[in-house]
Amino acid sequence: MTTPPQRRRHWRVPFDGNGRLVLQGRGELVGRCIDISRSGLLLGSLEADLVGHEGWPGELHLQLPSQGQLHDLALPVRVQRALEKAVGLRFLDMDRLIFDRLDGFLKERLATTNGSSEADMEQYEMQIRMLREELPEHLPKACQEMFAAFMEQSVRAVSVQEQTEYQDYVPPAAELIATVHFRGELEGGLHVASPLHVGLRIAEAFGGEQYGTVDDYNPEALDAFGEVSNILAGLLTQNLAHLFPGIHLTPPTVTVGQAGGTLYSARMHSVKVFFHSSMGPFLTECYFMP
Repeated sequence: MTTPPQRRRHWRVPFDGNGRLVLQGRGELVGRCIDISRSGLLLGSLEADLVGHEGWPGELHLQLPSQGQLHDLALPVRVQRALEKAVGLRFLDMDRLIFDRLDGFLKERLATTNGSSEADMEQYEMQIRMLREELPEHLPKACQEMFAAFMEQSVRAVSVQEQTEYQDYVPPAAELIATVHFRGELEGGLHVASPLHVGLRIAEAFGGEQYGTVDDYNPEALDAFGEVSNILAGLLTQNLAHLFPGIHLTPPTVTVGQAGGTLYSARMHSVKVFFHSSMGPFLTECYFMP
């Protein structure tokens, strides 16, 4: 298989330009575009915060250079994620002319910024399709290998949940979540999530100690649970090396009650695997940017 291009960002490229966002019921906000893709845009330097406005519809007005001309575009959007003075927008249905101009801009920008070509984009799409097909097999296998080798525990995958391309990504909600992010050729990461009492048992089985509790006041237990996710991520990325050999892992983070406080793109896709074990139920998830 052809070696993948370095650090794929085919669907999101830097874009420095003014953007005027008109939200229904909120009025007009002017900001500065940061990056853009076929499915959305990040708008920063806003005059006001839009925290709490997720889901609001509106229209984004901007000028997009393509084929030596500036095109005035009015894009129907929805607020996907809101930060302080910045907002992630998801494009809604657009007519063919607007889509063609956006697509032309992206292809031009990709060719000039990192040497990527349309062939590279098609190659990446093929690898993502293969990733979707293989994850339901590789993720349970890596988890079962890790629990058997490091804890002498048998775990059983009871269901697999694959997110469709029409769903917005939402990270898992659980009492205890360990996260390892992927960097390099594949943007995404891995979660291990469980109830607190199950996470405590997993941490104790891995660490070989009795921790009593697993919370912010017991860092040893959190470290043990985090290392479980770290090893699992390592095994999984080894199994995916034929598709993405250049995945780099961040150190694991463990939080109680939320997925690391990270802002996740709604464009992420994911595969979740739910397990039964003698320690109780838990899930693992691999999420990635298509």
